[in-house]
Amino acid sequence: MNLYSYFRDEIVSSLHEAAKGGKLPAALLDADASRLAVEPPREATHGDLATNAAMVLAKQAKTNPRA
Repeated sequence: MNLYSYFRDEIVSSLHEAAKGGKLPAALLDADASRLAVEPPREATHGDLATNAAMVLAKQAKTNPRA
């Protein structure tokens, strides 16, 4: 397991917990997390990690990814 897969697992777990707690739409409990990625950002000035979670899950949650 590398650093990026560790954080991917942590993000997926946090999303499920937030959905169970009612802080995110319940549709995320059944969401396909296989397309979620955590990787280094294209520009180093943008931080250490980047994820596509908002873009991938927005359609399933029927919400705006920026929300």
